Amino acid sequence: MTEIALFDDVIRNDLNYSKNNENPYDFYNRSSRYKFVVVRELLSQWFSQYPEEEKKELKNRFKKTFDSAFYELFLYHLFINLGFQVEIHPKLPDSKKRPDFLIIKDKLEIYVEAKVDYDKSSGLIATERKISQFYDDLNKLKVKGFYFAVEDLDLKNNSQPSAKKVIKFIEKEIDKLNPEFRENILQENNFDQIPCFLYDDETISLKITPLPTDISLKDKIIENPIGMFPFKLLTDSGEQSMENSIKKKAKRYGKLDKPFIVCLNAINEKFPRIADFERVIWGVEALISLNKPETVSFQWSRKEDSIFFNNKNATLENLSGVLITRVYPNSIPNSKYHLFKHPYSSNTFDFNKLGLKYSYAKDDNIFRAIGDDFESIFNIDKNWLSEK
Repeated sequence: MTEIALFDDVIRNDLNYSKNNENPYDFYNRSSRYKFVVVRELLSQWFSQYPEEEKKELKNRFKKTFDSAFYELFLYHLFINLGFQVEIHPKLPDSKKRPDFLIIKDKLEIYVEAKVDYDKSSGLIATERKISQFYDDLNKLKVKGFYFAVEDLDLKNNSQPSAKKVIKFIEKEIDKLNPEFRENILQENNFDQIPCFLYDDETISLKITPLPTDISLKDKIIENPIGMFPFKLLTDSGEQSMENSIKKKAKRYGKLDKPFIVCLNAINEKFPRIADFERVIWGVEALISLNKPETVSFQWSRKEDSIFFNNKNATLENLSGVLITRVYPNSIPNSKYHLFKHPYSSNTFDFNKLGLKYSYAKDDNIFRAIGDDFESIFNIDKNWLSEK
């Protein structure tokens, strides 16, 4: 029986960066850029150590839902490196549903469930894919001597906008410009003279600005000429999405016979901070002392609703704790994590046996216990992607 590999065993010479709408698996599978080669080799090594009977399903998920497949592979090796045996998709005594893992060390057995949080609805994700595909198609624009900045873009319906129509429009507008336009702009450094192209049809409205290249490139067709995209205004931290994701996973299996940890990879665009995580879990923001990690971080009056406490009552008592990460394939040793122990869990255990730092409540105060970071747990140097 041939062993299943995560990526193709081929010679690669593709130095292009990822396209806007490209599947991450396809990009890692084709790229020959140094840092992506390093990441691909690590993922391949991790995958080779995954149980053989589970590899086919996991590889298929890498191709379809890269982020969630990566996170499960990451967690599998996290707990292996922490000294646990890991059983994949264990059976539950009172449910046909199966959590992602059962981790075992000595007499300690813990169910683990993984979740990736994007802070996006399925509708928004679908819309962003349409826009990304439009950008990829628009990058096929072949105009000499110009880059382009997309300043505004608005989809009018659920249809995929036609980049071909926009390309013809841009080519026509560029032809209208005076041949000396580029030279005058660059020589006088007067970019206020640059006109904006306004395009509008039944599917999309668009504002795009031509940006002249250096004089030496005026007769060269620029590859991937769309160099700037509309600025996204992020107005909050994504706390509600994280809270909903944790609660949904915590309630998925009902009452359990063993401790249970939900692991959430918060890779939404709103850049959550440790303070955001603390608010989600405890209901208030912690002021953590970085120099004294075992000292009291803040007083917890239990007046605020939180994951573990709501309307003066304990909630989600089947849940033993929550691990929140923000890890990507290229950030493993540099990523932070935050583990929180449920103070009222019906399935409690000694968190020190995990080998991770964690926060816990005691006498109406929140404390933080020290533990290893990902760099030491995985034995990967933080500069692992720097070319030697």
